[in-house]
Amino acid sequence: MEQQIEGRVPPAVTARVHRITGTVEEMVPRLDRLGGGSQQAHTVVATATSYLPEAVGAYLRLPRDFADRRVVAHGKTSLMLLCDQLDLLGVTLDKISDAVSRADAAALVAHGQFLADKFRDSSISLSPDAGLGTPQPTDRTGRLEAP
Repeated sequence: MEQQIEGRVPPAVTARVHRITGTVEEMVPRLDRLGGGSQQAHTVVATATSYLPEAVGAYLRLPRDFADRRVVAHGKTSLMLLCDQLDLLGVTLDKISDAVSRADAAALVAHGQFLADKFRDSSISLSPDAGLGTPQPTDRTGRLEAP
């Protein structure tokens, strides 16, 4: 998609398309976190396969002068309408990405709390500098060797 529009559309459109495709590329490996059949996962996939290509394709089929200068709806040119559509797609994808990231962050917080609760009253006693410095030599059984 991006190679098709380079040089054929204004930089404002190219920047918006790059933003959207970047978010889609970031989201694809994370779609499983949204759950099978989720509306949000569908929106990400549909944006990549349908919404974005259709919006840009409709704009590209128009003569440049007409698309960029002739008012066609609601006091806006086709270029302005395309930018509005791309902005809407970008904001929507950002919200979905943020929701997934917040869920991942919440899981990290919950895991940290679990670990804190689990080991707070642990019978394992570690000195304040445990784990620092160089490893101590051990024998074949894993016991520390006598100095």
